[in-house]
Amino acid sequence: MTAQAITRPRPDKGKLRTARKINRKRVIELIDQGVSVPVVAASQQVAPTTIYRFLEKIDKEKQSLIKYKSGRADHKALLQLKTEDKIHIIMETITDDSVKAMSDSSKKGFLDVLNNISGTAYDKERLERGQSTQNIAYDNNAGMERYQALKKLLTDAIDVKTVDNPVSEGSCQPHDDTIDI
Repeated sequence: MTAQAITRPRPDKGKLRTARKINRKRVIELIDQGVSVPVVAASQQVAPTTIYRFLEKIDKEKQSLIKYKSGRADHKALLQLKTEDKIHIIMETITDDSVKAMSDSSKKGFLDVLNNISGTAYDKERLERGQSTQNIAYDNNAGMERYQALKKLLTDAIDVKTVDNPVSEGSCQPHDDTIDI
């Protein structure tokens, strides 16, 4: 890697230094492969302390991400609760007269929004209760009828005749026009 054109003052000496750019993805790959920090630093043409600082920074980011993910469901539930509270407040302010005063297009838009909210809430409620949120119909009788029809079609197409095993023990001679199944 080559040095960037950015220069920064060094707090301890007051001199300018050129900031180095590292290939973050490659550094992580090398560290994950067990390559030592000094070797990684040499491959990136930076001091080992640069790699240590980078690893410390991504470790903090990983910890923050883990913390966020572990509480994400609770965060989303709280956000949903706050949203539903605001919806209730807004709905309480809408009177019959205000709905009557809306234009037809406003009423349609309002109904679309209410329908979306209602449907989403219904699906979420069913998910929380461990119930289905999709209407999947399966007619077992129709499936069996289709199976029987296909079986007949296939049997008729190849004209299979079933017979008892006509081959005597020790013989490998089948009958002329039949197939053992």
